[in-house]
Amino acid sequence: MRIDPEMECFCRIFNYGNTTNEFLAHNRFMSLMNQGGRFYHTTRHIGHMKDELRKSGFWGSRSRHPILAPLANDANDALMIAIYYHDVVYGPGASDNEERSAELMEANFSYMSNTVLRHAVKLIMATRHNEKPKTVSEKLMADLDLTILGQSERRFNIYEMQLREEYLAAGIDASDYCAGRVMFLEGMLRRRSIYFTEYFAKKYESRARANMRGLVGRLVGSQ
Repeated sequence: MRIDPEMECFCRIFNYGNTTNEFLAHNRFMSLMNQGGRFYHTTRHIGHMKDELRKSGFWGSRSRHPILAPLANDANDALMIAIYYHDVVYGPGASDNEERSAELMEANFSYMSNTVLRHAVKLIMATRHNEKPKTVSEKLMADLDLTILGQSERRFNIYEMQLREEYLAAGIDASDYCAGRVMFLEGMLRRRSIYFTEYFAKKYESRARANMRGLVGRLVGSQ
């Protein structure tokens, strides 16, 4: 059975897909990620997070960041699983996306150690962005998920358009989307820092704030 190219790294690291059950799990994962109505929360988002992780040097046994030495072995596995599974269940506006994604992850990776799975659950929950992450790896996971906010104005605007399309495709009224979006963005802007790791704060904080302030102004002006 052919494995999607974007899953190559996943398969290599976790030896994923060597049994019928694991192939079925892979197919279920891809089916959910490719379902209609997804425009931003796709495998491209996963690819972007992996690219940011690779460029940062945070992940892997040769990490150039001594503070992240704990990300060796089990923690590395948990981080990669969480990157793939944090949006596997996604309904625009739903409050339990992360919980349901974590549950599916645990079911699909039942053959892995409880240590890895517990860690991966915490990393997935860090992408709710509703409280300060507690550990280094949770901070890294939260930052990776938000790197899109600090991209170029053009890329940020494409992200915003894709996100809006997801909500409209789910039947959510445009005015409700705008109100909820402004609330989220203003909450982010009130933070002392959007990013929790020094690396991503230096790289994206300024650009992210400019992008979000501009978007808030446009959304408020359109209401």
